[in-house]
Amino acid sequence: MSKSTSMICALITTFIWGTAFIAQDTGMDNIGPLTFNFSRFFVGFITILPIALIFERKKIVLEISSNSKVFYKYLLLMGISLFLGTYLQQASLQNTNIANAAFFTVFYVPLVPILLFFIYASKVHWSIWPSIGLCVFGVYLLSDFSNSQVMCCASGITCCNFISFIFIFF
Repeated sequence: MSKSTSMICALITTFIWGTAFIAQDTGMDNIGPLTFNFSRFFVGFITILPIALIFERKKIVLEISSNSKVFYKYLLLMGISLFLGTYLQQASLQNTNIANAAFFTVFYVPLVPILLFFIYASKVHWSIWPSIGLCVFGVYLLSDFSNSQVMCCASGITCCNFISFIFIFF
């Protein structure tokens, strides 16, 4: 993939991620977090399944047949972590606004290079560290910490969400 294509993909992903919070908050006006997540993941499953079967069928069958016990163990662990993370993120939106939930969710951005650097001993380019700082500072400027009592409740839920998503990387 060329550099310009990867930058366009990164911008599209950022746009989708940013607008998803608004859709999540709006969706919580009429339905609960479990129903919202079910519909969200069901639509994603129906969308991705034909693409995966057409382009990746051989790899999927090979991976499952090569070591099915390990495959299903990781599948279960990632499923539980993803469920807890998305459910807790949705539940936190019931107690706080979008900007405050995004403040804690944005800590996934520094999590990836930190895991690469400290756990996997992979070298991270120097430009990543100031980018992480600017990202966290920008979200801080967008957040509203004036209602700290509501923020504390939602912060606890969102921090549990953060811990649940950490397990996806292992």
